[in-house]
Amino acid sequence: MEDREHPRRDQTHQGGRQLVLRSQYPDGVEQEIYGFLLVHHALRDIIHDTAHQAGLDPDRISFTRTLNAARRHVTDQAALSPSRLKQALSHTSRELLERLLPPRRPRPNPCVIKRKMSNWPW
Repeated sequence: MEDREHPRRDQTHQGGRQLVLRSQYPDGVEQEIYGFLLVHHALRDIIHDTAHQAGLDPDRISFTRTLNAARRHVTDQAALSPSRLKQALSHTSRELLERLLPPRRPRPNPCVIKRKMSNWPW
């Protein structure tokens, strides 16, 4: 009899060919997704802090470059002391400021809220 709490492995595959989640059970998949979200938030925080300190628009800093720089500077060691983490973040910020994206062009049309065209109450 199949264990209802833990379905078969083929029932928990998510994300198609591009994204590989290593978990065999839904609880593990959920945990991995939360891990991805935490890393995304941490990278966006690095982008924000770097842009704020340099007085730039955060859109000028590439997310992909931030991810690659963080991989190089932070994940080299298994356990970082607070001083080494601060140093790695400083190196990451400096690297990001060396290669900025071009400024965004202004929108050709301003953002507006569409007005309701129907008198029906739905």
